[in-house]
Amino acid sequence: KIGDVIVKNILGTGVDVIATRNLYKKEVS
Repeated sequence: KIGDVIVKNILGTGVDVIATRNLYKKEVS
């Protein structure tokens, strides 16, 4: 169960990073 939580946290962080990059690209362009 601990491993599942870690995986979810990693995936969640990845989604946040992608969303942040997309917002940044929109603001720059």
